[in-house]
Amino acid sequence: MVFNISLLLNSTNPWIASNAALVFARLTVEEVGCQIILTHTKHHEILNQLLAALDVNDPSRSTNIAFAIARLIEGEGGKKILINDCGQNKFVS
Repeated sequence: MVFNISLLLNSTNPWIASNAALVFARLTVEEVGCQIILTHTKHHEILNQLLAALDVNDPSRSTNIAFAIARLIEGEGGKKILINDCGQNKFVS
């Protein structure tokens, strides 16, 4: 289900995309939610979808995704997974 929600982040319907981002923000409030994402079999694709959602012109979606990413990288393990799977170049501009 988490993977399917990540696909909705790029929906052409801004309401759907913003709500998908809100689901990720709420999921990552708890550590168990972060672990669900970081240990998912398709975590590489999910994390890349989250990063891609930051490039959109929808402030609500971007804010919720930024929160979710911040929660995911609070722990050292999350930082390593995100950098290893998505590449450090996505964080340096």
